[in-house]
Amino acid sequence: MKHFASQAALLAALVLPTAALAQTAVPGGAAGPATPPAVPGPAPTAGTAPAEIMPRSAKGGADTAGVAAAPDSAFARTAAAAGLAEARMGRLAAENTQSAQVRTFAQRMVTDHMQLGHRLTAIAERKGLTLPTEPNARDVSTLTDLARQKGADFDNAYLRTQDIDHEIAMSAFQQEAEHGTDTDLKAFAQAALPTLRQHLLMAKDAEKGSL
Repeated sequence: MKHFASQAALLAALVLPTAALAQTAVPGGAAGPATPPAVPGPAPTAGTAPAEIMPRSAKGGADTAGVAAAPDSAFARTAAAAGLAEARMGRLAAENTQSAQVRTFAQRMVTDHMQLGHRLTAIAERKGLTLPTEPNARDVSTLTDLARQKGADFDNAYLRTQDIDHEIAMSAFQQEAEHGTDTDLKAFAQAALPTLRQHLLMAKDAEKGSL
């Protein structure tokens, strides 16, 4: 719950200015009405390694070559840190779980979030954006808490975290896909949504023991 509360609070800080921009200057996306976004974690320390999940251009138009502006950039940095956390949690789960279902899910999280991270890193490099190389402090705390769990307690805690995190990520990516002003980052979010949606369904199925 500590992880969820902190993620939701940070999400609110990103959503409010983004929603206002969407109402006044940005046309809607192809996916229908905007869903309130939620982005996990604050912007962490900068680095150059591949990111694994989530930016917006502020001069009123899509800038595919220049540096993405505030909301898009915040999306990119937060998504990157969250994706790094997802990959680390997946590796931890693959090593620690005794459940074949949970291991299958965890390995899928590592593979998919690494791929998303490489795509996001390529965009960031073209735009001069520096992405984090580590998860944010709250996700590091969650990883530490998970590492203390064993057996069924570990599996339950991991899957609950995945359920919550992917609900948040879905909202954040939906917001960027519909209202992002940077063409490349908006397209990245649109392309990633089906994968994140599948992750969420897999997490819910794993919680039910039916993955």
